[in-house]
Amino acid sequence: MKLTVITTNLKEGLEKISYAITTSGTLPILSYVLLRAKKSGLEIISTNLEIGIKSQIRAKIDKPGEVVVPFRTLYDFIVNNPDEKINLEKKGEGVEIKTNHFKASLLGANTEEFPLLPQLEEYDEIKVKKEDFIQGAQKVIIAPAVDETRPVLSGVLFRFINKELILAGTDSFRLAEQKIKQDKKISKEIKLILPAKVVQVALRILTKSISSDFVIRFSENQLEFLIDDNSIVGRLIEGEYPDYEQIIPKSYECRLYLNKEEFEKTLKILTPFSQQGNKEVKFDVSKKVVLEARSTQIGSNKAQLEAKIEGKPLKVNFNASFLLDGLGVIEEEEVVFDLTGEISPGILKGKKDQSFTYLVMPLKEE
Repeated sequence: MKLTVITTNLKEGLEKISYAITTSGTLPILSYVLLRAKKSGLEIISTNLEIGIKSQIRAKIDKPGEVVVPFRTLYDFIVNNPDEKINLEKKGEGVEIKTNHFKASLLGANTEEFPLLPQLEEYDEIKVKKEDFIQGAQKVIIAPAVDETRPVLSGVLFRFINKELILAGTDSFRLAEQKIKQDKKISKEIKLILPAKVVQVALRILTKSISSDFVIRFSENQLEFLIDDNSIVGRLIEGEYPDYEQIIPKSYECRLYLNKEEFEKTLKILTPFSQQGNKEVKFDVSKKVVLEARSTQIGSNKAQLEAKIEGKPLKVNFNASFLLDGLGVIEEEEVVFDLTGEISPGILKGKKDQSFTYLVMPLKEE
């Protein structure tokens, strides 16, 4: 392997694949990066077994080949290198790096030890508009469970149906769902669960994409994002995703039209006075909307919130942090908050955009 590459190009490629590098665990090879020189350019590959990333950059290839080297050492060299071009040449299992000011010899590992990225043999694919996906996924990614005791809840549901891609995330206490319209009809309904970490990586790379759309490929146990000259492959989570549509209320007992900014500020002022465990805020809706937070250790705080009210009086309690998460991803000035009962979910949406639904389960009165 022998090649010449622009320093900034190599730096950008290494940054993209860095999301799959891991320095902990029992497999040291996962802290390494595979450099593969081909006629078409230089491929940079990393994997942590859950996710694999491949980024291709332009390079002058004098001799094809591949080498596996420690990511961190290579990255630190590249990011601090002042020279415009870098020459790489394989020497044994390592690589010799030459620039105008430096000549380094970096030891490598056996390329056969590096895990192969999974290849999707038989797959379906769909083209998705970049901005629609970014906006939708950023809203949904707030809801999946952080711990993985129930693996399906730590993932994001991808549901392909008719002319829609539906993304959903839940930790069983709240749910976020985003519907993304597609230009082409999908031949059959498909449901896949992808680890939230893979979606987060795709979002990071998508935000730097120069294209207006990208491709999602999916097979029986893997999903791949094709973004410009980058590939992100994630292993799907096995299991049945909760049938959440059955718990989304079709009607409401009380509907509130609220200024989003005022609602957010009120909750932020009340939250420090709430119970530390569940961040409980009490809603008392009649002719006015009164919110109260109370803690035996801190004290209490009560606020009146301006709102247009439809429906009957209602008292219900919610986790203020969950509500703030939902408000934080809604971009409209006015939101609609449907209350469906003391022990039934609350539904938060923008007044105009009905494609995003945020559901929060109420807290039981203690």
